Amino acid sequence: MFFFTAANSSSVRIYWRVMPVAVFLPEEGGYTETFEITVNAPILTPLDLERGYVEVFQPVLLQVASNTEWMMYAVPLRPDLDTSIDESSTLSSGKLWVRIDGEFTLVETNAPLGTLLAEGGRGLFALSIHFRIGVPEDGFPEDEYKVLLFISIKD
Repeated sequence: MFFFTAANSSSVRIYWRVMPVAVFLPEEGGYTETFEITVNAPILTPLDLERGYVEVFQPVLLQVASNTEWMMYAVPLRPDLDTSIDESSTLSSGKLWVRIDGEFTLVETNAPLGTLLAEGGRGLFALSIHFRIGVPEDGFPEDEYKVLLFISIKD
């Protein structure tokens, strides 16, 4: 900040720098750089068992606001991915695929920084996230299963 003065007047020159930021805009308001998603596995059909995965038809909708380049990552909260709703049992063979525009991407359980799902530039972006959950050959045991996923955005 600089001050200039003359006989009967003064002026102030203010400089500021806008820091780079990339955030999610949740439906309930506010903003965040991270959040958790719980994906509930639907009831299996014979087609699901045949192809080895089940599609989750209710996508998660996200908005990203950014004034810089950004990347969105996913990290499973449990290494086995699939957990029963009451958390009494898990499936060690679980796999999760995520799609945001284009092909499905397998979420890696051992990637330290997570799996890159999307990237973009400046602006406001509406993302629709679709899921596929891997199904063991003999199907899910008698229970409802969910996948816990941690999503983060980095600039």
